[in-house]
Amino acid sequence: MLAPQRLLFVYADTGAGHLATAQAVASQVKAQWPTDVEVVMFDPTDARFLHLMRRVPRLYGPIVRRVPWLWGLLFGRSDSVFGAWLLGRIGSLVFRRTLRQAISRYEPAAVVCFHALLTTATVGAVARRLPTATVVTDLGAIHRCWIRQGFDLVALPSPAARVQAEKIGIAGRHVRETGLPVGPSFSTGPTTPAIRACARAALGLDKRFTVLISGGGEGVGAMYEQAESLIREDSDTRVVVVCGRNRSLLSRVSELASANGNRIIALGFVDNMHQWIRAADILVTKAGPGTIAEALATGTALILTGMIPGQEEGNVDYVRSNCAGLWAPSTDELCAAVAGLRSEPLRLARLRRAAVAASRPNATSEITSALVELATASNQSPVGAVVRKQRRIVWVAAATVAAWASLSAGVGVAAQASERAGVDSHARSVQVVERINSNRVVRVLLPPPVRREVRQAVREREGAERLRTGAERSRVLIRPR
Repeated sequence: MLAPQRLLFVYADTGAGHLATAQAVASQVKAQWPTDVEVVMFDPTDARFLHLMRRVPRLYGPIVRRVPWLWGLLFGRSDSVFGAWLLGRIGSLVFRRTLRQAISRYEPAAVVCFHALLTTATVGAVARRLPTATVVTDLGAIHRCWIRQGFDLVALPSPAARVQAEKIGIAGRHVRETGLPVGPSFSTGPTTPAIRACARAALGLDKRFTVLISGGGEGVGAMYEQAESLIREDSDTRVVVVCGRNRSLLSRVSELASANGNRIIALGFVDNMHQWIRAADILVTKAGPGTIAEALATGTALILTGMIPGQEEGNVDYVRSNCAGLWAPSTDELCAAVAGLRSEPLRLARLRRAAVAASRPNATSEITSALVELATASNQSPVGAVVRKQRRIVWVAAATVAAWASLSAGVGVAAQASERAGVDSHARSVQVVERINSNRVVRVLLPPPVRREVRQAVREREGAERLRTGAERSRVLIRPR
């Protein structure tokens, strides 16, 4: 039985992958430890006083949809030693205070970061008082901001990510290659014909060959053109288009669906993506790491048609190197790939088996266990049980010794000078009060009654000084004739 623990999950809602990964781990924690471990989801970009920063995550979608080359340029320029340092510094300056407030408010046993731009701020806010972990959500090539010193646990999604981390200089027992976590509904095993039939029945679909098109949470890519080409090339194929938050795309696809009967189904942002993926024969999507991991976990045939420059290029290499999917960047290649897989059931079956082989079905449970173990060891191990309290005691003791040593030295010098000058005991006490009042650390460490006496003595001395100054001015102004 575990002692009650609380985990603070730090993320930023740029796209849908970071939040989905954090929610997947949180769901697994709740399933394994429903009463022993509590998860608090925290987005520092949603802080009330950060009015400008709340707009930044909303810029991600429009940029990757309309000017993806700009995102690729920013990604490439920042994926360097200086660029990563600069982004980390900016993120730390903006979000560190908010994270410290959250840590003070929730008092977690461990802090887990799910976003590359928040890693430096997380380590800086914790300042080694708590165990920290980061879960990397890029599947292939990872941005340098993900990998930094200071974390007690680094969960990597692939062998390529581990090689990159070792090149940067991050290695050791705290680095684990776990795979990318997916939600509990995706980690129940590969999709069999019976499971696919049940999913279609739950969604009200018949046995028609079904192609699911997804562009991630932001609806990125030429999804309208892809759907239009597929229904034009094959009159017996159903196309389901998940547009995510892209309302303009949803409106256009809905008009296309109205003109073609029930051959096209237009959807916005959905919460039952696991049902649609299991119901589909083929998943057509951009190279988003979360969607790829979900397709691999369910054993769904995968066709990648696009990628966000820089950020998702490594994901395409990961899928192709594992023979777990096809690459079809144009609509003509997409139509040819879909037709080929539909006409060759054995090839489609091989693609599904390769997807299952490349999946990491235990990634979520492995990460969850490591996080809970990290938090528990920090509070229950013979050394870690009191590490936080010991650090506070050491700091307070050191500050107290230094402050009182400074005070004693100052008072001793003042007393010796007073005795040599023949000053009485009252004057020496006034000097002691002034010494205490000028040392802020000493004032903080003094007991409250002593602090009140010091403040009162200072007020009385200042009042007497004002009266004396006023009397002297009166003598100057009122001169006898």
